[in-house]
Amino acid sequence: TFGHLPAVFIPAGPMTTGLANDEKAKVRQLYAEGKVGRAELLEAESKSYHGPGTCTFYGTANSNQMLMEIMGLHTPGASFVNPGTPLRDALTREAAKRALAITALGNAYTPAGRMIDERSIVNGVVGLHATGGSTNHTIHLIAMAAAAGIALTWQDISDLSEAVPLLARVYPNGLADVNHFHAAGG
Repeated sequence: TFGHLPAVFIPAGPMTTGLANDEKAKVRQLYAEGKVGRAELLEAESKSYHGPGTCTFYGTANSNQMLMEIMGLHTPGASFVNPGTPLRDALTREAAKRALAITALGNAYTPAGRMIDERSIVNGVVGLHATGGSTNHTIHLIAMAAAAGIALTWQDISDLSEAVPLLARVYPNGLADVNHFHAAGG
């Protein structure tokens, strides 16, 4: 049977913003053109990916953090809080409390099979479209839905894309990274 165990995802959150995205892209382009060497490229990459957490662009890892939140599978507001901060620590403690509460021995037994339903799947697709999330998640959503006994097709995803506007342009779809998105209320 699907989803008989409770589950709470605890996201890492993104690292703090390092080298600006336009600077990062410029160094990569210059490297591809042979105008800067490997040392300059590695220096830029080290400034970009400099600490704990996911990268700061809105790729697969950060899309996954958003997706799990919008589907109700982790603590609200936890997707893009930086690691090593008092807020991240508090959210992690709350997630642990929630995990204990939803076990069979807790006071609010809620297996994953009750959390992942048609509404949460549709919420996931809508959230992915509205935020310009990673297209990798289309196949993951179809697989999650299938595991839950829910029929989600490519056509369903396409139909929803026609109805859902892109509300956020987060790098690489825009200039702001996920930390800016979070600071703006994302």
